[in-house]
Amino acid sequence: MRCLTPDEKVYNFENVTAMANSIIVNLPEPVVKSGCKKYNLPPIIYTIFVSHCLDNNLNKSEEFNVLTAERYYEIQNLTPFTEYKLKFTLSNFYFDQLLINPFDSNVIQIKTNLGKLNAPENISVLALTPTIAVVHWMPPKKLNCVVVTYEVHWKLVNDTQQENKQFINVPKRMADGRFFTKINLSLPVQDYLIYVRVYPSNFSNFYKESLSKIDHIYSEPKLRTKHYYFERDQHK
Repeated sequence: MRCLTPDEKVYNFENVTAMANSIIVNLPEPVVKSGCKKYNLPPIIYTIFVSHCLDNNLNKSEEFNVLTAERYYEIQNLTPFTEYKLKFTLSNFYFDQLLINPFDSNVIQIKTNLGKLNAPENISVLALTPTIAVVHWMPPKKLNCVVVTYEVHWKLVNDTQQENKQFINVPKRMADGRFFTKINLSLPVQDYLIYVRVYPSNFSNFYKESLSKIDHIYSEPKLRTKHYYFERDQHK
């Protein structure tokens, strides 16, 4: 009877390989108890538990689990740029019969590789003074708590050579979910081409850019409404 379940010990992943949309795991071979033969041990079932942070909300996560009798398993349909937590339990048919709890592994964290990243959306520009403007944008969808860097780029429409940019690692956010940052313009009364770039931190070559926004900066802000002064005060 004692040979119907494996030796009780801490079993852990032997190897884990991450790709953009999947993670391949190698699960450990069960150890037979002393005095038992390997053929005495019934087939093992592994239950893999997968969870990840959801939409940049550290208090919200998505979880699922998969069952397999194979030691080599590919967890599919995952999201790129996402850190997953993995653990598994090891058991077989006789665990329930003998009232034995499945053996737990330790929890590991692994991040999927680079894949398609969405671009920032809904770019808008608000002139505060003839040489200072605020750029607003909505963050990309489905970031899943990945740390990203934003760059705001701007240049004169009639100047294809000189381009300015500003790095924003932790952008400020408005109540409606938009990010914003102030930029200092070189010349007033000009047409500026403005766009926002995003990329995973430390992977600046894998960037996505928003649509470009052409905005005319006047010598004085053209909006004189209560809405303009209310939003301008929010950015002070």
